[in-house]
Amino acid sequence: MKISDVTKLVLGKKSPYSNCMIIGIPVSFCIIFFVLASLSYQHVSPVGDTMLHYRVGEMILGREWVSGDPFGWDGTMPITSLNVLSDRAYLLIDSTPDYPEVFPLATLNRPYAASVPTILMGSLIIFLIWLLTYRYMGLIPSVFSTLFAVFEPSLLGNSRWITTDIPAALGFLSGLVVIVFYVDSKCHQMRWFLLLLVVISLVQLTKVTNLLLLPFAALAIIHKEITISNCQYAALLFFSSAKILTLILSIILSLQIGYSGVDSKMYEALESEAVFLNEYAPLLWGLRPVIPQMYTYSVATAIAHNDQGHATYFMGAHSSHGSFFYFPALLLYKTPIPILVLCFIAFYNIREMPKSILLVFIASIIYFLYFSLFVAVQIGHRHLLPVVPVMCVLVGFASAKLFKNTYTIRLLMGLVLWQIMIGLFSYPHYSSYFNPLIGGPYNAWKYFSDSNIDYDQDRNQVKEWIAKQNEHVHLNPDRPVKGLIVIRALLLTGL
Repeated sequence: MKISDVTKLVLGKKSPYSNCMIIGIPVSFCIIFFVLASLSYQHVSPVGDTMLHYRVGEMILGREWVSGDPFGWDGTMPITSLNVLSDRAYLLIDSTPDYPEVFPLATLNRPYAASVPTILMGSLIIFLIWLLTYRYMGLIPSVFSTLFAVFEPSLLGNSRWITTDIPAALGFLSGLVVIVFYVDSKCHQMRWFLLLLVVISLVQLTKVTNLLLLPFAALAIIHKEITISNCQYAALLFFSSAKILTLILSIILSLQIGYSGVDSKMYEALESEAVFLNEYAPLLWGLRPVIPQMYTYSVATAIAHNDQGHATYFMGAHSSHGSFFYFPALLLYKTPIPILVLCFIAFYNIREMPKSILLVFIASIIYFLYFSLFVAVQIGHRHLLPVVPVMCVLVGFASAKLFKNTYTIRLLMGLVLWQIMIGLFSYPHYSSYFNPLIGGPYNAWKYFSDSNIDYDQDRNQVKEWIAKQNEHVHLNPDRPVKGLIVIRALLLTGL
């Protein structure tokens, strides 16, 4: 099969541009994103959850489980084993640790080397944004949507951390892409269905929330069978049921493979958690060992964590179960204004939006509403990352509307320049970015906390700065003191 045949199959049409151009544009954007994220990592430290995620990655790869080790929690998944493998690979080149501090949970040696897979996943998000936009809207919109995504602070910032947030965003976007490609396919339908099986199954290893893709995929299968069966209800029922069952079995197989390296001692120890697992995930626990116990524990912990709530600070108030307005407010204040403006233009022209892009948009709205309505663990904008790439796709649609006359093109170019400046001037503190609507990051700590602004990412840099001072520095004092004081933003909430 020629390269041109592959591009025609993936893009759904024969491209009027050369293969070098079609491949070169998104690859160039991916490289720029990778470089920006990598350079900014040199100015930050491993964040709060890094060690637990890395520890679970080691357990997935067969590290011996001993009494007292964690079983994981609701944010830990097999995808972090890639971070462990990357770290180990770099040890073959240089065995000297980056930091002299001792990590009690894991044997992380080179934090940047371990974060490379996550940065690559962030780059893949950039590529998928380009692919989805180009297939349904053409070259110009795809260039603008990808350009805005490359300089999006949340994508850049979270791509540096060893967590499951960027993998979750990549998984959700990948699932939506193959779903709409499958629905639109007019030929090679079995190939697209097999790709749907593979992608939806693999993304379940990134984060529990990607189970939301299962009903979307099931609806896509039913829709496809309706168009094929010509209202022959017996055939519709049989083939829809068979394909959905195949999808579920494929997900189970993926989970089995993903957790196959876990030490059997841990599963024996998990039996002591039977009461907890039976309370919060009775169906999955009852299906053991068909469903890996460690995955069941992740699901049960997520449900229990949400049920019990989490300390949240929002708009001057502390709570344990948060507010419906928490995630909408975060989306408003942490999204760069140029993207907000273009998303508003896209929504205004929603009737003209390509059907496939509209389906992706609706799916992201459902994801967003699910978090706003049902998720009480409100600890950061990073949980909304799967929505951000879709917003960048909407930017492409809006840019096509503006790319018509001199005045609107000038407006668009102004927004592009503004977005690039945001990406450059927020370097390297991408994770704490807030837009001017709330006064920027220097004012946002008065209204939000946790990973929105302080994820302990400057820990080592603060220590280095303190060591250079000629006077004693009080670091996070627990009582009134005089002199030079350094306090984490997280400790200032409510003041």
